[in-house]
Amino acid sequence: MNWRCLLLCSVVGLWAVIVESALAEQPYREDNRRQYIASVLTAFAETDLTEVLNTHRYLDVARRNHCRSGALALRADCLLSYARKNCETAGATTAVRRCGFYSDVMVVNKLNERVFVGRSERFGIMKGKRGKYRDVLASRIQQKYARIVIEFSLTGGAGCASEDFRCLARKLDRFCLDYANTESLSWHHCVSASLWMIGTVKLRE
Repeated sequence: MNWRCLLLCSVVGLWAVIVESALAEQPYREDNRRQYIASVLTAFAETDLTEVLNTHRYLDVARRNHCRSGALALRADCLLSYARKNCETAGATTAVRRCGFYSDVMVVNKLNERVFVGRSERFGIMKGKRGKYRDVLASRIQQKYARIVIEFSLTGGAGCASEDFRCLARKLDRFCLDYANTESLSWHHCVSASLWMIGTVKLRE
């Protein structure tokens, strides 16, 4: 499997190389961004939620125990390596490919956590003693992801049929471009957070 995430490469400052070689030539072009988003949505929709969450837990353990470098690019490469190994056990080629897409989103979100919950807020969570730190932190991050998706639903996310992922991808791409212009959050932060919430919550409703 030869995939590098368009979202991830935005995070670490690399030129993205994704699954289809045709996309790899100009990954940030509008139609390629939207095709990528639609592919991720399809991967989430076609995968059992339990399998998705198991992958998420696996990568969380890998991050805590093995991918702790101070260099973002090294942490990213380490997480991608574990993601690839995990996806290679998925079985059929289509399952491996789907795993690659939703694992990309997980890796990006794990690298982006400090963007959503900064040092001072983390310190407040530690002082608050309202449960296990990791659980409270995860809940806080989910809440912030949810706010973005709620705003997307209210402003641009309505009007697409439930399984029209091309429509949803087009609207999410546009929303996150606008969001990046009005909020202190980059396009890839907005997209990856939204894809996680849509893929694990909205598509399951």
